[in-house]
Amino acid sequence: MILWVEQWRILRAPGRAAYMTPARDALLAVKLKGDPWRVEAFYTARSGGTNTAALWEHTVEALKDTARRHDQTVQLVAANRRVAEHYRGKSPGLREVGVKRGGQVVLQWDGTPDVSVGG
Repeated sequence: MILWVEQWRILRAPGRAAYMTPARDALLAVKLKGDPWRVEAFYTARSGGTNTAALWEHTVEALKDTARRHDQTVQLVAANRRVAEHYRGKSPGLREVGVKRGGQVVLQWDGTPDVSVGG
């Protein structure tokens, strides 16, 4: 199913959503099933050549607001510590809550309930 929310395209599958820029050059994948909700992947068509700030600001802030209304935790999985620091610079209030096997860093926004970090 494809839905439009303002200018952002949302691709939905059971328990998942993907938010894409109108130019179709960046995609943010989110797991919405269970607790926590988790931003799992952020893809761009061209490294450094894609304007992803608007996609990040629009979708992540809307996701956090919706999660708070539904008393859900929102976490973000970063590929490594360098990427985690980049995400923390883009979104104040992110804090590390764990490290998964393979070095993926799990971040969580302040003000959302703590949940365990699975391997």
